[in-house]
Amino acid sequence: MSSEEATALVPSQQQKAPPVGKMEALTGLRGVMAVYVVVYHFFGDFRNGELLGTKSADRLVGHGFVAVTFFFQLSGFVNTAVAESRGADYGERFRRRFWRRRAARLAPAYFASMLLFAPLVWFAWPPSTPPFDARVARFAALATTPLGLQTWAPYPLWRLANYPAWAVSCELFFYLAFPFLAPRLRTSWPATMLVVLGMAQFATSAAAYSLLGATPLAADVVYVWPVVRIFEFAQGIVLGFWRPHFFAHAVDVAAALVIALLIAVPRSWPPACVTLVLQLPVAFLIASAAHDQGLIAYLCRSRTAIVAGEISYCTYLLQAPLMLALLWCLDPAHDLPAIFDMLLARAIGERPPSPILPLSALPLVLLSLHTVAKFLYDFLELPALSYLTADSPPLPKERGPETPVVC
Repeated sequence: MSSEEATALVPSQQQKAPPVGKMEALTGLRGVMAVYVVVYHFFGDFRNGELLGTKSADRLVGHGFVAVTFFFQLSGFVNTAVAESRGADYGERFRRRFWRRRAARLAPAYFASMLLFAPLVWFAWPPSTPPFDARVARFAALATTPLGLQTWAPYPLWRLANYPAWAVSCELFFYLAFPFLAPRLRTSWPATMLVVLGMAQFATSAAAYSLLGATPLAADVVYVWPVVRIFEFAQGIVLGFWRPHFFAHAVDVAAALVIALLIAVPRSWPPACVTLVLQLPVAFLIASAAHDQGLIAYLCRSRTAIVAGEISYCTYLLQAPLMLALLWCLDPAHDLPAIFDMLLARAIGERPPSPILPLSALPLVLLSLHTVAKFLYDFLELPALSYLTADSPPLPKERGPETPVVC
């Protein structure tokens, strides 16, 4: 192989990619998507699926799980763009530093959210909703969740603790694979690769669902399985290498397309089908928003949106403990086991009529959630990251965004 061919195959070892820029719009967009997820869980888990009374609102809110596709793609995109701008060779030194910084970013808020959820679980267990009432499932959940392994079991263990934290379990796997996966996803056909990865995810999801018995519980397992969700992270990696400049002025079109599809796709479609339809438009939105141009980018670069994006990881992890505690406070019976059973029943498609949060509680949820998340971000996440990476070996710096975790 000639030196020219070697350079073409492994450019990150020879030269740096262009600087990534500040990408403030993507930070703000993370904040918007975090709010979208909270609203999705508020209506889906704590209001028995009752929405605002129109089909469009029902579909828009009911497809809030698509925000996780955005978070996973964004994670792959920003990690790759930042690594390439710093001339990463993805070797041993890079791996050690990358894994250390990712663990330092994930762990503090993750464990803090588990501690906040622990009293709720203590007083709510054991659940009486089959099949979550099995003793072995409860002990398995207690053993795997602190290790971030709750999504690997052929059983929805992730439902038995702080359930939004399943995404962190997936991110742990993504970050472990990133230094090995990224160099192998460099391609001259990025658009084709994005489509191939999307189809591969759909096929993997369908095969796993069939092998597990094609039941509601099987769907719950496959939805969070890291081997299925890593294809979205891989799509982000491809975008991070590509970073198409012809998308620079298309963020408004991309946002309109995503919203239109969220409203148009029927709620009766399985999540895997909805995800397949939305993956490329969401990737289009990320690639275009990265250039910080256009009306949507301007709005997402507001100070409020950027702060919401910075604290979005804490917001995401705290949403379930806070809404569960609020519902307990507002429920006349104050029956925490009944509330927990309600959440588990809705997880497998049942719709118990009560208890529910009133619609008027949504502003209170959003305000209190972001207040607590900001406190956790300022006084735990940032100080812990600084302390845990204080003696981390430096790499060449480029001005750009902090690589995101989950949201």
